[in-house]
Amino acid sequence: MRFIGSVIEKLQRHPKRIVFPEGTEPRVLQAARQYHSLRLGAPILLGDRTKIKETAAALNISLEGIKLSARRRAKIWRISRIASRFCGGQKA
Repeated sequence: MRFIGSVIEKLQRHPKRIVFPEGTEPRVLQAARQYHSLRLGAPILLGDRTKIKETAAALNISLEGIKLSARRRAKIWRISRIASRFCGGQKA
């Protein structure tokens, strides 16, 4: 538990953006809400905005402070390209 506590403390001192794929999934919505509530950074949910809002409303999860992004394909392509550079073009 000490490791998790230290990670939370570091993120609270230096908040980070984090992208949550599958933004319509209940567990992902809950994780994004908690990430924001603990002041760890700015959560971004990927997926259909309408479906995300409907699912959040059905689960009574506030989307305040959570950014929604429907540009999934462009972001995935860009993340894939960055990861490829970071890994030196190695295949997984």
